[in-house]
Amino acid sequence: MNCYHRTMEMMVEQYRESVDFLEYQLSFTEQSIETKHLCKNEEQFLNSGTLKYMKYPEASSYSPRLQKLGLVIGTFCRIYRHCSNIKTLTLAMEQTCEEMQLHGYKKKLLHEALERMYQKTGKDIWCIMKRLPTFSIGRVTFQF
Repeated sequence: MNCYHRTMEMMVEQYRESVDFLEYQLSFTEQSIETKHLCKNEEQFLNSGTLKYMKYPEASSYSPRLQKLGLVIGTFCRIYRHCSNIKTLTLAMEQTCEEMQLHGYKKKLLHEALERMYQKTGKDIWCIMKRLPTFSIGRVTFQF
């Protein structure tokens, strides 16, 4: 404890089946551990349609288009690493795309990011993501 500032308050988090850690949510069962991207804006967005945390610069900002494209690609790559299965990946991608669209990012830029990721990695998942309903209208519901 000597390495922490003396006024820093430490607390032990209580959890049962899942725990939030940075941008991850870890869920535990007797058979497996599932990781998924943690969207800290989800609850407020679903209740009010607004965002609690501003995670992305507005698309109308003066930053160059390639910088915005790099931000989108980096975000998608991070989400891909956070998710342990296709169900959690798809939900996280939808949530993130909805947030980005609220910040003014156009579907064309999101599609371009997915296309570049497909070209670079050859992973079909990026082509599949381009067909998500978020890129048309609304939230998708999955039956697994």
